[in-house]
Amino acid sequence: MSNPILQSNQSSAVVATVNESDVTVPFVYNEKSRLIKPHSLQVLPITSTSGSTAPQSACSYDVAKNGIAVGFYLEVNLIGLPTNNYKFNALGILNLIDEVSLTTSGRVVEKLDAYQIVSRYASLPLARQGALSVTCGNDETITTASTKTYIWLPFYMFRDSARYGILTNFEEPHHVEVKWSKYTQTLVRGTANTSLPQSTIHNNISVTSANLLVHYKQLADDDVNEMIRKNYSNGMLSRLVGISKREQSHYVQGIVSNDTYTESVELHETEAIRGMTVLVTHLGELANITNIKLTFNNTDVLDVGEDFLHTFASNWDMHSASFGSHARDEQIHDYKRAVRLDLGIGNDTALDNVIALREMNNPRVEVQFDPIRAGEHQIHIIYETATFLTCSADTGRVQLSISS
Repeated sequence: MSNPILQSNQSSAVVATVNESDVTVPFVYNEKSRLIKPHSLQVLPITSTSGSTAPQSACSYDVAKNGIAVGFYLEVNLIGLPTNNYKFNALGILNLIDEVSLTTSGRVVEKLDAYQIVSRYASLPLARQGALSVTCGNDETITTASTKTYIWLPFYMFRDSARYGILTNFEEPHHVEVKWSKYTQTLVRGTANTSLPQSTIHNNISVTSANLLVHYKQLADDDVNEMIRKNYSNGMLSRLVGISKREQSHYVQGIVSNDTYTESVELHETEAIRGMTVLVTHLGELANITNIKLTFNNTDVLDVGEDFLHTFASNWDMHSASFGSHARDEQIHDYKRAVRLDLGIGNDTALDNVIALREMNNPRVEVQFDPIRAGEHQIHIIYETATFLTCSADTGRVQLSISS
């Protein structure tokens, strides 16, 4: 065993006591089942195995067999930044990406475009949303023409990494592919003490290099063997995971003013869904949604304004502390303009409800929004689905099975 943290655990009296204890009564020191097994953390930088960071090209990364992969991040080096009292719009960083994919043996496990990433950022508690906007430089004025930034890739395991992480040493190899955009819609905004526009498209930014950072949890060999034995004893591990899917973008033509506009969108996907996020965009900016009407079988499920949805709809029971009000404040970040419709009874971290869209007649969403300016807008409808992910104990083959 070469891992120094796991080696040190071998001679630790505290670790040995925790491992040997079977007592679960609170207020005593040996409460084995209430503690996560002592383990090692590693964040491993992985360079691309193929491709380039040129506009409209792609990079491929091989996820190393190194433990349980629980988080994925892009480390991106940028040049050509504007330095005259600008700061990044958080969506500006994401507009560098067309889509990212998690694949195995040529099969796509999950694919996310920039707006699907935004929808998952919007599902986080407010403090986490704010931290992400700082990471993207939204709260700091750009002072140099080059910088390094990080983009979190919220693949399906993000809700509960201990339960849904990829056991890379046992499962077949996984890969992450990043398709880069044209880099022509990277958004920056003027700082508050200047008269610069609130949102401006900057065309000179480019990516010089990008690494994939993978967060691993590494267990001792005995614990890994126990985990495999318990999870795969019947020949297959089957997990119900949340995979992001989306409708085709709906284009709204003929907008000639900033007056409130209403558009109806038919839903065509047949997934079993847990909830959805609605976004309206124009040239990469998020417009303000003022009302949502959701209709199934010609019956209105809801018809309410954005203030109601931002405040209540991501946590209907109002008891969980993990989600707070999502009241819109564009001076902090734009994620609050992504309107989430949670179709469960609590927060989005648990599987509280599933709705089979394939069984619905005439499902549609009617969106009322304030156009950003005259010109074509797009409506994005993004689903959080309930999908079975299976792994064979004999081969380690991973695939999505039941999704509708």
